[in-house]
Amino acid sequence: MAKNGEAARALSASFIASLLGGLLGALVLFASLPVLRPLVLSFSSPEFFILTLWGISMVGILSGNAPIKGILAGILGVLIATVGLDAKSGIERFSFNTPYFWEGIDLVLVALGIFGIPQVIDLAGRKGAIAKGRGYLQGISDCFQHWWLLLRTSIIGAWVGFLRGLGRSVADWFAYAHAVQTEKNRENFGKGDVRGVIASEGSNNAKEGGDYIPTLAFGIPGGTSTALSKT
Repeated sequence: MAKNGEAARALSASFIASLLGGLLGALVLFASLPVLRPLVLSFSSPEFFILTLWGISMVGILSGNAPIKGILAGILGVLIATVGLDAKSGIERFSFNTPYFWEGIDLVLVALGIFGIPQVIDLAGRKGAIAKGRGYLQGISDCFQHWWLLLRTSIIGAWVGFLRGLGRSVADWFAYAHAVQTEKNRENFGKGDVRGVIASEGSNNAKEGGDYIPTLAFGIPGGTSTALSKT
């Protein structure tokens, strides 16, 4: 959307979707604590293994005409996630006797290296900047126009946050995939469709409410943010 001159519209849609998604996530948190205790306790290793396979499959589906490349990228992500000390046994995995790798590879650093730095190099090569353009009010209107999509993806985000061991990026992928598979006129997804922004940002913040369900009920962090706050 930034390349299409709609950066302002994307930003405003992102802010409003995050706000509304966060409010919905908080409502889910307060409403679900009394009824979800048996469900949390029922999840074990087989269920988490199936969820992992599901996540990798979703990456392949979202890769368009190159599903094999998407699946290989998902498997590479799983391998990167195994670096560091095992949380249960304390055994070093792929750390090469280097203390720096004991805590694993930081997802933020990986994301910056893969997405941020190439974008900076590209902008420097073109000697330009991302044009914000106009459309702040249009972005706000888009969120209310697609309220049903925002509601659905926020529920997805809260559910993913509730499941232990998953994370914010998984919620974004699931919500975006849901939007691609269920919305009409899907040809513009990936080319600057505001519905993709609404779906991912709504689930992003709604996930935080879901994160706190296992954290408050059982002391088990649902994600990175709740693990840090618990610490």
